Amino acid sequence: MANPAQDFKKEVKGGVRDASQALETISHDVGARAGELVSKVSGSMTDYYESGRDFVKSNPVKGVAVAAAAGIVVGSILTLAMRSK
Repeated sequence: MANPAQDFKKEVKGGVRDASQALETISHDVGARAGELVSKVSGSMTDYYESGRDFVKSNPVKGVAVAAAAGIVVGSILTLAMRSK
């Protein structure tokens, strides 16, 4: 004679085990995809950095002008943000 409580307990344990395995697989896949994304972003950022550095080396006056303009824009935005408080 089967004990319904024991059968239920076995079913629950099996379900928990299956859910645990599924969660482990999902987390592994998410981790792998996140690693790929970080690698791609890192490569892109390195490319942008190198191209910016090359531009400044070949055009130092333009590089300083762009940096000054960016500083003025950021400073203006921060000033407006601080005044509005």
